[in-house]
This record gives sequence, C-alpha cells and structure tokens, in this order.
Amino acid sequence: MTGPRLALAAALLCSCTSPVADANSWWSLAMNPIQRPEMYIIGAQPVCSQLPGLSPGQRKLCQLYQEHMVFIGEGARSAIKECQYQFRQRRWNCSTVDNTSVFGRVMKI
Repeated sequence: MTGPRLALAAALLCSCTSPVADANSWWSLAMNPIQRPEMYIIGAQPVCSQLPGLSPGQRKLCQLYQEHMVFIGEGARSAIKECQYQFRQRRWNCSTVDNTSVFGRVMKI
C-alpha cells in the first residue's frame, strides 16, 4: 500500500469514534465490497452517502476516495488477522460470540 493510501486508511480508522455502536458503519462498506457492486459503476450514487452512522467527515472522505475503500477493507481484514494472531492464546482473541470477526454484526448492512 502506498503512502497516500496508507494515510487515508489511517485517517478513516482513527476518525471512527464508535465502530461497534452503529450496526451500519463504514466497516460494512469496506469489508463487503462484493456485496455492493453498484459502488463500482461509474456515475452511480456513492454508497457512502447511503450508510447511516458515518460522521460528516467520514462520509466526505468516503465519497472523495470511494475507489480506496477496497484497500481500507483489505487493511481492516489484515488488522483482524494480526489481532487474532497476537491474541490467539488469550480468552478474547478478537472474535465475538456471534461471528468470528472482531466487529461481529457491525460488518453487516
């Protein structure tokens, strides 16, 4: 991942104040791009504007850099895998009761 993409990923991750609180967040967009193929159609309404739970800043970044959301998703998946590896011997290993994902139902739209 190049410097600007990494910086955008870090900015989006840091600006997310409560990813677990909202069932519909930018995590679901980043982690499930295949389920939302319309985001790749040129001229389509940006998916980011349709997701509740985003702050105005997150929505603006998502709309401006919509093509980067796939890379945000890859970064989130990589972070989850690393978290699960680092905490593999602990009681909480970045998973939830409902799902093997650290974000659980947050990933679903």
